[in-house]
Amino acid sequence: CDDQQWCLDVLGFIGRLGLEEVLESDCVVDIGACVGKEPLIQGVLLEEALAIDLKVGKKVEPCGLLRCIGVTRAEMEFSREKGASDLIQRLRVAGVYPRTMTKVRPSVVL
Repeated sequence: CDDQQWCLDVLGFIGRLGLEEVLESDCVVDIGACVGKEPLIQGVLLEEALAIDLKVGKKVEPCGLLRCIGVTRAEMEFSREKGASDLIQRLRVAGVYPRTMTKVRPSVVL
């Protein structure tokens, strides 16, 4: 990410959201309430970065780590319509993936 304070604010927002609901891979989180309407990046695409089974006592619980990728409003809508994997492929081709550029970058779906 190119803006440390933005990362701290948004990851804190997503962390608090995760206390209320289950966040899963390929989900897109609308962060407009956190960042306002002006910023280019209006959503965060969650992608599975690591998945493991964690032994807790005698039980085994699945757990993992999600990569957070900042996306524009148009990219967020594209992901919801066409799927996260299609958006990730476009971000890769554009040289954006897996970085979040909050300043200036064109949408990969326009």
